[in-house]
Amino acid sequence: MGGKCSSRGGQIARVAATAFGAAFLALLPAAPAPSATIGSASPFSLTAQALLGGEQTDLYLRVASDGSPLPDTLGKVQLKAFALDGDLVSTDNFFDVPAPRGVAVIHRPGLVRGQLLTVKAHARQGSQNEQLLAETHVALRPDLTLEPSVPATIVRKQEFGLDVSVNEVAGDTGAGAAVSLYDGHTLLATRHVELGAGGSEELRFSVNLPDPGSHTLVATVSNSEPAEFNTENNSASAPIDVRVYDGGGAVVTEEKHATEIGAEILKAGGNAVDAAAAVEFALNVTLPHTNGIGGGSTVLIHLADGENYAIDAREKAPAAAQPTMFLGKTPLNVRNQSGCTVGVPGTLAAIDLMLSRWGTMSLGETLQKPIELAEDGFPVGTALANATTDDRSGFQPETRAIFRLPDGSPLPPGYLLKQTDLAKTFRLLAALGSAAFYQGEIAPALVAAQTRTRSTGCAGRMTLADLAAYRVKVSSPVSTRYRGYDVVTVPPSSSGGLVLSQALEMLRRFPLGDADAGYGAGAGKTLNVMIESLRLAFADRLMWMGDDDPSFGYAVPVNCLLSDEYTAFRSGLINDSSRIPTVTAGNPCGFQAAAPDDSEEPDSAHTTHFSIVDKLGNMVSFTTTLTDGFGTGITVPGYGFVLNDSLANFNLTPVKNPVTGNPGANDPGPNRRAMGNTTPVVLFRDGEPLVTTGSPGSGWIPSIVLQVVSNVIDQGMPIQQAVDAPRFWLNGPTAGIGWNAGFPAESIAYLRALGQPITREPSGPPALGSVESLQVDPVTYKLSAASDPRAPDGSAIVLP
Repeated sequence: MGGKCSSRGGQIARVAATAFGAAFLALLPAAPAPSATIGSASPFSLTAQALLGGEQTDLYLRVASDGSPLPDTLGKVQLKAFALDGDLVSTDNFFDVPAPRGVAVIHRPGLVRGQLLTVKAHARQGSQNEQLLAETHVALRPDLTLEPSVPATIVRKQEFGLDVSVNEVAGDTGAGAAVSLYDGHTLLATRHVELGAGGSEELRFSVNLPDPGSHTLVATVSNSEPAEFNTENNSASAPIDVRVYDGGGAVVTEEKHATEIGAEILKAGGNAVDAAAAVEFALNVTLPHTNGIGGGSTVLIHLADGENYAIDAREKAPAAAQPTMFLGKTPLNVRNQSGCTVGVPGTLAAIDLMLSRWGTMSLGETLQKPIELAEDGFPVGTALANATTDDRSGFQPETRAIFRLPDGSPLPPGYLLKQTDLAKTFRLLAALGSAAFYQGEIAPALVAAQTRTRSTGCAGRMTLADLAAYRVKVSSPVSTRYRGYDVVTVPPSSSGGLVLSQALEMLRRFPLGDADAGYGAGAGKTLNVMIESLRLAFADRLMWMGDDDPSFGYAVPVNCLLSDEYTAFRSGLINDSSRIPTVTAGNPCGFQAAAPDDSEEPDSAHTTHFSIVDKLGNMVSFTTTLTDGFGTGITVPGYGFVLNDSLANFNLTPVKNPVTGNPGANDPGPNRRAMGNTTPVVLFRDGEPLVTTGSPGSGWIPSIVLQVVSNVIDQGMPIQQAVDAPRFWLNGPTAGIGWNAGFPAESIAYLRALGQPITREPSGPPALGSVESLQVDPVTYKLSAASDPRAPDGSAIVLP
């Protein structure tokens, strides 16, 4: 600025006398009105604003004009400062003060808030100096602060409103400023705000955070006009946890105690794998006729990082098994509670592997609640009570002691069942790990138990070495593209994934879901093409599917079975208004038909399925089994768990024949897994897992799961409706077809007119299958859990 001359002293008339004071401070204007000029007809006017900040006051002088050119210099400026009581305390003169675009700035230390300032300024116009007057009070610079308000629950990709309260807290001067919102260092949006002195305004930002996890939202204020007194408080942050789903996870099982235990694990911070371990152990307690550590499992895992894994933990034949081991025996002999059908159990090994690779809890931690459940007891549910009427629950003494009343009668619903031996076993596993089962204390007792036989020549051949050598198979899932969805399921040794995938491939050319074309839900055409696709897939199952471990010298031709060329060829055999008279296996790598095979799966449905998703996006679709109800019926003495009879799923008579080309894919053999039918599934769309499902039901499982998948994809049903819908079931190319109530009468008549063998009439409530399923809404990411009404004790929990 220009030169300065100062004089102090004297008096001027008091302004508001002693009434000035603190009340004045609250009433300071944001900016004074333009002053009048001395004289008349001057083209200029002057306003002044004095802003206190730091150690000095900045006096802004603004010259306005009626259109005349603005001066770029103020020849002289006289500044008088008055105390709060009205006394003149100083007079300063400044010369040749620069005023670019009519604005001059004078820096004056020593002033205090509330002081009156009067200004005389000379603005040159041609040869004339126009004398201009203005007055103002010293005011604090604006001080802007922010306070973001974050919603309690945020779901990825979902737009939500975030409020930022912007406040001017100094109370003297208003300001305009830019308010910006950042996700960490990434700018999301910027808004302009104008605030009066002491004012406040709520700004709402529409925010979309696509990535789940922990975020820090940062609100900042910048470019304040006038500049601020304090800039250190110009930002505020708020942590925010962006959820994967609108829900904290979900668990659905066939038994409510198991569901509750899984939900408790999720609430405690465990992930879906942890919860699956606890649920499986709990189901060993509450549905011991369907599953347990004496059986096997097939698991499909989707991890939040996008990886998918299939786990084959089905039971293996002992090393001493031979293709002819069941030759000459009937299904009744083999399945008659004898140790020759006991495979090396895999369920415990699967849980141990899952926890070690993907879990956050130890084996012991997941066992705590199941231990309490076994020791304290639980009221027996309808399913278990019904199962205890079966001979398998009462023939072997250890089994009868647990699952029958002292007089030998079945357990009634509501009976408090305590299983102290099983609780002891679980404690042993919690303390020593799975090694106690496969190599330690439990192993000799298990091997001894499987030497029992009820049929001549059907003692078990398992050894301690077989137990110690058991390994879970982890592989990539099978994936089929169907109407915009990726249907992800399990590869062999289970045949269920391939049968489901083949059937879907064959159905692609039919307009399922188009009611106008006759392909609505439950319509005759819809049912017929689905039945025919399953018959063709089942024929291939009987020829080509089994354990494809390369050490056996045979690999299931998965790629050929699912190739577009082969499935189109097989689909061409299907007509919506006829039944294929004779269905044979095809040659998937050559398209020629093979010899017909009329064998079917045995009618056994004692398996269970459960589905779990956690808040992080991990999903588990878990099917677990003993094969028949209570397996062999042999309980390992002193340890309280039942042994499976899975080896009965092998071909009882070997069918390998180099002349016909039959590979004997499911013939018995050392260390082989018998072909299963378990079909855990996860449906994806655009990479997003939307549905997980599966079912018990032995050889019928693929037909049950196919209908739920089609109901969701083709018919557009929400998951509970898809599960509740009536279903048919079959388990082989010539098998009779069962169905439950709910199909239109004309649809059943249509199938019968085509010659479809509708042999099982519905009786009572729908009975077969228990499709415990989860769904994610693709728009809102809301979780839904659907328990099948066919499971009398099933339950679902969706966590908030």
